[in-house]
Amino acid sequence: MLSPSLSFELLLGTVCGALVHLVLGGGGRLLFSFVVAGWVGAIIGQVVGDVMDVHILMVGTTNLLTCVLGACLAIGLMVLLFWQRVPHRAHRRLD
Repeated sequence: MLSPSLSFELLLGTVCGALVHLVLGGGGRLLFSFVVAGWVGAIIGQVVGDVMDVHILMVGTTNLLTCVLGACLAIGLMVLLFWQRVPHRAHRRLD
C-alpha cells in the first residue's frame, strides 16, 4: 500500500506530465513517457527537498515546491534529450 505522501507525489508528477502532453501533443506512448518522467522527477525532487531541508509550500509531509520543480525538470530534460521524437503541433490550413 502506498503512503499518502507518495500517492500525492505521484499525482503531482502525473499532472505535470499530462499538462506537458496537452501543450506539446503526441500519442499515448509519449503521454506515458511524460508521466513516468514526472513520477521520477517528483520523487527525486521530494528527496532533494528533504535532504536540503527545504520547508517552502509544505502540504503535510510533501514539499510541493521541490516536488513540482523536480517533475518539471525531469520532463524538460526528457523533452530536450528526445526532441526529435516529440511531434510538433501541426498547424492545419483551412481550405
